[in-house]
Amino acid sequence: TTDIKITGYNSNNNYTIGGKVEDLEKMKSQAHAMGIVCVILDVTHAFHTNDMERASEVFYNKIKNKEFNGIHKCIISTVTGKELDSKTDLPEYLRQQILKPVNFEAAIKFLSNQNIAFVEVGPGNSLQTLLKMHRASPSISVDYGADKPNGLFQAMALSFVLGQEVNFEDYFYTKSTKDFNIDNWELKTLSNPC
Repeated sequence: TTDIKITGYNSNNNYTIGGKVEDLEKMKSQAHAMGIVCVILDVTHAFHTNDMERASEVFYNKIKNKEFNGIHKCIISTVTGKELDSKTDLPEYLRQQILKPVNFEAAIKFLSNQNIAFVEVGPGNSLQTLLKMHRASPSISVDYGADKPNGLFQAMALSFVLGQEVNFEDYFYTKSTKDFNIDNWELKTLSNPC
């Protein structure tokens, strides 16, 4: 028997699963035989599986008596796919976040009726890829840590276009600049060799 569990509902045809490596390898072979794309992800922990039960209990016991400020803004849960309310038991909710599958699909469906833009903050663009599957737009990935700040500039521009106050000076104030003399500038172009 296998102990494989769905750990992420990403879209109607994109899921993540978790379990023992040998069970996942067997599942991958079966999926490939049926023409289904299946990729083993390199992860550090077995998040969203029963293997996290003990860790979630230790985590919960560490935070259960901590004072939280409460929920004062709209937070959409990727556990329930709904908005958290002010009565949410945050220590228990955070424990469930470790154990329960990520229900990204339900959260995006909940948000799809809102007039919002999505900005993925962090490395890479995996969430933006999922948002495109849901046709949730506009969406931009900052791709924190990338060689170039293109994603950050796109996010700043999108925010500006959508009427948000953006302080561009704060970004450029800390950057070094290079003098540019337009009088000595020459346009160099590429030409098509054909």
